[in-house]
Amino acid sequence: MYSIPVRATKMMILANTFGSTARRILAVSTPAAARFVPAFAQPSSDSFSAAWSVHHREYSSKGQSGPPKQKLAKVRRSPGSRVTPPVSSSATVSVPVAAATPTAVPQAPSQTSPSSVSTPAAAPAHRLVEKARAFFAKYKEGLRVLIKQDIPRYRQLKAVPESELSRRDAVFVERVRHDIKILAPFGLFLIVLPEIIPLLVLKGLVPSTCIDRDDRAKAWTKRMAVREVTAVRLWAALSGPKSHVNPAVLMSYDSVRSLALRDPTDFQMNLLQYQQHKFMLSYFGLSLYVPYPYPLGGRMSRYLVQLERDDHRIKNEPGSIKDMSDDELAMACELRGIPTVASPSSGAREPSRGQLERQLDLWVRMNTDKDIPKALVVFARIVQTAKMVRENGGNPKL
Repeated sequence: MYSIPVRATKMMILANTFGSTARRILAVSTPAAARFVPAFAQPSSDSFSAAWSVHHREYSSKGQSGPPKQKLAKVRRSPGSRVTPPVSSSATVSVPVAAATPTAVPQAPSQTSPSSVSTPAAAPAHRLVEKARAFFAKYKEGLRVLIKQDIPRYRQLKAVPESELSRRDAVFVERVRHDIKILAPFGLFLIVLPEIIPLLVLKGLVPSTCIDRDDRAKAWTKRMAVREVTAVRLWAALSGPKSHVNPAVLMSYDSVRSLALRDPTDFQMNLLQYQQHKFMLSYFGLSLYVPYPYPLGGRMSRYLVQLERDDHRIKNEPGSIKDMSDDELAMACELRGIPTVASPSSGAREPSRGQLERQLDLWVRMNTDKDIPKALVVFARIVQTAKMVRENGGNPKL
């Protein structure tokens, strides 16, 4: 058993050690909680060194494991070993006020085009690991933008009635809703099979915030190659002897409307043949893995209804097309099958902004007209693309 002075010395050392740690932890969490730590437990270098010297002298006398009891009564503490609380209260750590204020909800960009994620610099072929890391960092940054910026803004806009949303906000809501649906499978592929991510871009299984302009341009170029083949085949079918529709009739709004009024039942979605459904779905890049025409027609109808809702917003907002940014205009045209990139077969230059605006305005006028069937709107768009390919001297491989 140790004598009372030795116990007091050990308790004082433990109090100094524990008190210093406790005050640092409590001071970081909350300044008020730090004041409840006893004052004697505040760190003091003088008191700690003096107490340790007394403790060391008692245990080191004559190499004994414990100090003799008769000598402990003669041990006197030095004046410097007295533990006194500090006079000033400057030892209390205070947290800045700015750190305690809640973080404001980040606002997403006002435009509907996804946030641009810079493409990493091209790495040499023998440095595939570094290139993979760069792409992984790119997709990670895209997910951060989606979770930290777009989803909070999406939740705010969901509380607003749809009729009160502007066209830009409505498109933003649709885009983020689609990104949320594919967020879980994309994260799984990113962790397990990251090498197949470039293949998912063309299929629309990558969140829009993870796709930059270069990725979109590559995907649109591949899709344009498919559209050229589909358009040329439809032009050839309409130019055949069994067709009663001249492709030249589908070039303007007035001629398309006249054809719809003359033959109102020939272009109903539920009356089309399987091959006609395949033309439409292939042109818009929708899935073809359905063996019967009716599911194909339903899929195409749902897609066109969604576009019609957006077309009405464009029509009802004055100057909506003129106010679109270049990215917004390109994305709106791509959704409607309007070519926005150079022709892969002819090498012709990409359409100008004026051409895109006129083509988008023509689509909006046709798709918002109740007298024009949706299938006829799609066929007119495909034939217009075929005419552009023929004028540019394109010769896609069929």
